[in-house]
Amino acid sequence: MTDQLRLDSYLDFAAGRSTQMVAVCQTIHAIAGAGRQISRILARGPLAGNLGTIVGDSIDGDGQKALDAMTHTILREALARAPVSVFASEEADEPE
Repeated sequence: MTDQLRLDSYLDFAAGRSTQMVAVCQTIHAIAGAGRQISRILARGPLAGNLGTIVGDSIDGDGQKALDAMTHTILREALARAPVSVFASEEADEPE
């Protein structure tokens, strides 16, 4: 067994030490949750479908891929439940 501290425990500790850190810790927690969800999709490999399929246009001209659109949606939804004022992504034309 190691002496590693879980992210949730650390964020609870940090938020408890400073009221100014509560929003930051909540946002980091939301991003970490989105990262776990994205990781589960990637771990499925080909069973997750063709994540490289072009599903739309992109600003840089290479086309928006299915994985780009999925991760954009996952992060947007996670941060909508966090104390975040504005969400900006290269996958969207305007900040939300």
